[in-house]
Amino acid sequence: MSHFWNFRPNQNQKNVFLVIVAFFWIFFGFNGSLQYLLLMFSLEQKAHLALISQIILYVVFFLTSIASIPIINKIGQKRSLIIGAVSYGLYTVSLATLNETFIYSAAVLIGFGATLIWVTSGKIITDNSISTELGRNLGLQFAGFLVGTLAGTILGGLLINRLPFSQINVIFSLIILMAIPFLLFLSVEEKGLKNIPFNPSLLFNRRHLTLFPIVFASAFILSQTFNAMSLQIEKLFGLTNVGIFTTLLRIMMIIGSLIFGRLADLFRKETILLWLVICGILGVALFLYHGNALTIIIGIIFLGFFVSSTYPVCLSLLKQKLPSKDYLQALGIFQAYLTSAVLVSIVSNLILSPKMSFLPGIISIGLCSISLKKLHNKSGSIG
Repeated sequence: MSHFWNFRPNQNQKNVFLVIVAFFWIFFGFNGSLQYLLLMFSLEQKAHLALISQIILYVVFFLTSIASIPIINKIGQKRSLIIGAVSYGLYTVSLATLNETFIYSAAVLIGFGATLIWVTSGKIITDNSISTELGRNLGLQFAGFLVGTLAGTILGGLLINRLPFSQINVIFSLIILMAIPFLLFLSVEEKGLKNIPFNPSLLFNRRHLTLFPIVFASAFILSQTFNAMSLQIEKLFGLTNVGIFTTLLRIMMIIGSLIFGRLADLFRKETILLWLVICGILGVALFLYHGNALTIIIGIIFLGFFVSSTYPVCLSLLKQKLPSKDYLQALGIFQAYLTSAVLVSIVSNLILSPKMSFLPGIISIGLCSISLKKLHNKSGSIG
C-alpha cells in the first residue's frame, strides 16, 4: 500500500498538498451553498435569480477558459488562485443579500475566478508532479473538491432549519476564505506561460475533441447530481432519503477519484478510460431503469466512479501525449468542455423532465466509443 501511494516529502509535494487543502475549503463553502440554493430561493419566490446567476457564471467560465493562459500569465499563478478564492467568497455572500444586481455582478466575477482556480491549480499540480504521480495528485485534488462538497452538504443540512439562508451563506463565505492562508504558502515558479497566444480555434482541435465526449458526459452527469438526480430520488424514495443516496454518491466519487487516479499512473490510461466509460454506461442504465433500491444503489456506485475519475485520468493522459506548450492550452480547453456540459445540464433541467434531462449525457456516453477507438489507434497519440 505504501508503494501504491509513494509520497515524497519535498517542496513539490508541499505545493500539491496546499492546493488540495485550498480546494477543500473553497468547495466546502461554495458547493455547500449551491446544494440548497435553488430550494431556498424558490421559497423566496426568486428561483430565477439562482438559475440566471448560474447561467451567467458558467458562460463567463466558458469564455474565459479559452483565453486562460494569457490571463494567468499577466496575473501570476499565486495571485490567480487568491483572486479566484475571493471571487467564490464574494458570490456566496452576495446570495445572502437577494439583491439582483449584486448577485449577477458577483456571478460574472466568479465565472472569471473559476477559470483562475481550475486552470491554475491544474498547472501547479502538473508542474509539481512527476509522471508516475500525476494521476494520483490530480485524483487527490478532485477528492479535495469532493470532500469539501460533502462537508458543505452536511453542514448546510444541519443549519438549514436553524438559521436563515442569508446567515448560512455568510458562514459559507467565511469558510471559503479559509483557503487563502494555504495559498499564501505556495512557492511556484512563473514558468511555461510566456509567448502563448490566444487561440479560440483550439476548441475544435481534433486532438482535444478526441476526449470531448468522455469529458462532456462525466461533467454533465456530475452537474445532474445537483439537479435532476436528486429530484428522481425524491420521486422514488421520498425527500427524507435524498440525503442518504446523494451521500453514497459523493463517497463513491471520492473513492473513485483516489483509486482510478492512482491506477492511471500504473497502467495504460486508455484502458482505464475504457473501464470508466463502461461504468458510466452501466450507471446511467441502472439509475434510470428504476427496478428497485438495489438497482439504484449499484447505478450510483458506477456513476460515482465515472464522473469523478475522468478528471485525473484525462488530464494525465493529455500530459503524457501533448508537448508542454500544447498541454498548457489544453488545460483551458478542458475546462471549457467541462463548463459547456454544465450549461447544457442547466438548460436541460429548464426545458425537460427530470428523467429526460439525462438525454444529452446519454448521447455523449454513446459517442465515447468513437473517442476510445481513436485513443487505441496504433500510434497511441491523441488525434
